[in-house]
Amino acid sequence: MSNPEIPDKPMQFPSFGKAKRLQHWLMGLVAAGLLGTAITVFLIVRSKTPKADLINQTVVVQSKDITVQIKANATVQSLKKINLGPKEQS
Repeated sequence: MSNPEIPDKPMQFPSFGKAKRLQHWLMGLVAAGLLGTAITVFLIVRSKTPKADLINQTVVVQSKDITVQIKANATVQSLKKINLGPKEQS
């Protein structure tokens, strides 16, 4: 018995708070799972990276005096002229 004025539609349940809360929880769990997986992969890759061998690359430092001689040839020019003598009174 079908009424021609009412179209045949499948029965739909209204989405109340529980269904929406479940969807939010699922999205949160997926995001947490992805973040946890990324952190785990990062830590595993980082732990497998070979460490630098500092013992074989370290040398003893010695302190010595050195003498350096610098030779230069130039003309000194002042940027500003000043009077070092007594003030002139006019």
